[in-house]
Amino acid sequence: VEEQFYLMFPALLMLGWLLSRRVRRVRWAPVLVGASAAISLWQAMIGGSALGSLAPWAKYLVGFYGPFARVWEFAVGALLSLVITSRFLRSARLAHVAAWLGVALLAGSAWLIDRATPFPGPWTLLPVAGTLLVIAAGTHHTTWVNRALALSPMVKIGDWSYSIYLWHWPLIVFSVI
Repeated sequence: VEEQFYLMFPALLMLGWLLSRRVRRVRWAPVLVGASAAISLWQAMIGGSALGSLAPWAKYLVGFYGPFARVWEFAVGALLSLVITSRFLRSARLAHVAAWLGVALLAGSAWLIDRATPFPGPWTLLPVAGTLLVIAAGTHHTTWVNRALALSPMVKIGDWSYSIYLWHWPLIVFSVI
């Protein structure tokens, strides 16, 4: 999913840049990324079962490893990076509230989402919104949350986490086989 997004996202930004040169009143990159996010979120909300009833193979396009229902998760981060320079969390108080709300959403998603939860689906909103709030809150302000995340053990876990994720999955799959 990540690689598919990383290939398509630069092309989308380039298209937005080219359109913005022709129609200068509109910043097309955020519009295109936002439209992609909205379409992908819609696909995630209806789920693979709805598309699978139309075409049995379609459920694989919107499942956990399917790119179409997962693009919105990356796109909201991309939208944040496109608008972050506007400093939309102007007050430190608002940044603190956003940081704590983000932590609450992340904790809630860890508690509420289990193996039976369709993913991607409506419950995906919890961790994505939580992550977005934590990142946005720490961009222009120092909060207790981003200070805690900057501690050496947390940074080390962050450095290792993706590598651990990448090598543990094949072991789980092969052990089942």
